[in-house]
Amino acid sequence: MAREKHLYVDFWSSYLDSFINILNEDGHSKISIDKEKLIGCGNRERYSFLLEIMNGMVINNIDGSAVARDLYSALYGDARFRLLAKGKHIIFRLRSNYELDIEVLLWKNS
Repeated sequence: MAREKHLYVDFWSSYLDSFINILNEDGHSKISIDKEKLIGCGNRERYSFLLEIMNGMVINNIDGSAVARDLYSALYGDARFRLLAKGKHIIFRLRSNYELDIEVLLWKNS
């Protein structure tokens, strides 16, 4: 049976406007994720993840997390994100309590 792909892209796409607003500023934000909708998208045992993006590109290994991969796919598919991500270090961390921490830092290329 073929593995279904991109089960979570539509879910994350529904949060894009919120993410874009957060990325306009440096700092730390939290968003409560709709647990039931997220769980309804797939069949994971665990949904928590860490997604680190530097200058628009993923810098940590998210191969084991379809949820994180699909978040990046939704983000990268949005031209606003690609523009706002330039020169920034962005960290998305979904915790087991379904709170998404988003940290936005200016990135200095040394």
